[in-house]
Amino acid sequence: MTPSDMRLTKTLRALQLDCVEECVPDGGDQSHPLGNLISDQHRGIFQIYRGRPVESTLWRTFGGQVVAQALTSALRSVHESFAPQSLHAYFLAPGNPTIDTTYEVEKLRDGRGFCFRSVRAYQDRLDADGQPTGLRRLIFTLQCSFKKPGDIGPDHGVRPPEVFFAGPESVESDFSRLTPEFVQLLLHEWTDWDIRILPKQQADVDNLQAWIRYKGPRPDHDFAYFDEMALAYCSDMTVLQSGFVRAVEAAEHPEALNVDKASLDHAVWFQRPINVGEWLFLDKRSPTGFGARVFTEGRFYDAQGNMVAVVTQEGLGRYT
Repeated sequence: MTPSDMRLTKTLRALQLDCVEECVPDGGDQSHPLGNLISDQHRGIFQIYRGRPVESTLWRTFGGQVVAQALTSALRSVHESFAPQSLHAYFLAPGNPTIDTTYEVEKLRDGRGFCFRSVRAYQDRLDADGQPTGLRRLIFTLQCSFKKPGDIGPDHGVRPPEVFFAGPESVESDFSRLTPEFVQLLLHEWTDWDIRILPKQQADVDNLQAWIRYKGPRPDHDFAYFDEMALAYCSDMTVLQSGFVRAVEAAEHPEALNVDKASLDHAVWFQRPINVGEWLFLDKRSPTGFGARVFTEGRFYDAQGNMVAVVTQEGLGRYT
């Protein structure tokens, strides 16, 4: 098995979460960030889950992994008739990708049409030798909502930009507007996703646009909201990068541009049914950047031009 095949297998495990405690028993293969969410205990209004570490080229835990694990933990606490509606998250401290992450889910409200949950993610504090101290630190918080489908109301959406209509098949990725470390992530970290960055001459001015799809196998059994969990996972891959396009274009030597980047807060709204195995068009922009912070927006469209999800994200962007 090649390293690429191993990563594809990890992603499949990540997204097969419908029966975690049976699918991933103690002592089993727990190498993927989503597929190894294991219920530890239920205590009062909390449900507690544990995410195992996953091999990564990143020095801190990938933000999309934490978002997806937290949302998946919350999903397990609501009735299967409720679908993910939105999430709002804060990254409080960098996660350690080599140790477990614990997710505590609090039930805020269960209504007839909506359910609301709060999730906190913790990791052990380690001493100078890398050993647990018996203390823990809060690294991430998330609030999310779930809605029962079936209501009828307004049905409209902003059209995708003109470059959408050319389709993904002829696109050859252009890395010239990307920071060097982000190019390495595209090439080596997220190989189970096909991400095609539109060339500058095709993309709208100041926007960073891409086609993206999950190219791994789908679960071989029924899995509720597989695609929403996968989109939560990939929502942290490219949106923030749009905040650095102008800096890269203005740099005399873009390959030497060093920027300390990190997600600060993150929000996703799920608007319509999603299929991540089919092409999605991602239209990203950064309306403002100041004080070493960049604010970014991303709109996901399906192949028919329907807006299926919206992402907003603010991140650190500090020159070093």
